[in-house]
Amino acid sequence: MDVWSDLVLDGTHPKVCLRGSRIFMDCEYETYLRHACKFIYKILPGEAGIYLFAQITYESPTRVQLHRKLWNALQGIDFADAEKGAEHVYKTGELHHFFSLMKIRRSDLLKALRVIGENDQFQLIASEKHFEEIDSFLSVLQGNENGIDLAPLNTLKETMYIEMDSLEHEYDLNIYLHQAYVLRFKIHPLIDTEVLVQMLMQNSRAFEGEALPIDLPDHFKEEGISNWIFLKIAGPNVHLANAAAHGFPCYSVRKYDDIVSGQYLGELQKYQKGSAL
Repeated sequence: MDVWSDLVLDGTHPKVCLRGSRIFMDCEYETYLRHACKFIYKILPGEAGIYLFAQITYESPTRVQLHRKLWNALQGIDFADAEKGAEHVYKTGELHHFFSLMKIRRSDLLKALRVIGENDQFQLIASEKHFEEIDSFLSVLQGNENGIDLAPLNTLKETMYIEMDSLEHEYDLNIYLHQAYVLRFKIHPLIDTEVLVQMLMQNSRAFEGEALPIDLPDHFKEEGISNWIFLKIAGPNVHLANAAAHGFPCYSVRKYDDIVSGQYLGELQKYQKGSAL
């Protein structure tokens, strides 16, 4: 299992990602969630509250569904001392999207991560704003047939929202940031790729990790653009650094071989001293 953090400056939706790959077993997934919990604790401002955002969609809802709305329809979502906000509704044609907030204790973050990891009806919001201000902002959000769009939260200062994406054995915890937060995470010692970039900049190699050479086979590129950062071409080989491992170990790999067959070259700091970068 590999876990590493990354800062993605993607237009109007900058985010910090905690990426996990090769997570095959339930115990590994639980380890990843615990790692994510500790990571969030470290990067959250001390005064930030944590909120579980929930939504449910009905098509041509019955009177019973209109009465039950959201929280009464969601089973098994129970947090001690939680404070629930108003239940809002957004209508698109025959679709009724009910949504609301629940403020939870910071100590329940791991439990909340399990919830958002199992069901895309839920996201997390962390904010230094008061509950009433966040709830008022959310009350006017709009959406589409897929549900409520949380992207406008990027415009609310001192606020971030958190989603979990997964594909087979890969997981991404995405923490979307207000622009004012971005500078806080540039060159941040907790963001692995930022630390790696700073080390490369010391040798004027800051942009070498943008992509692997396009003539490499697909399976190599797919692995290489995740936690493997391209350093340079060395004849028939390429040199790579592993952003998901302590010290960023470097390897020399033949262009058309699997990464796991590479020759170890030392950690990045040692590699830079001994390599003609």
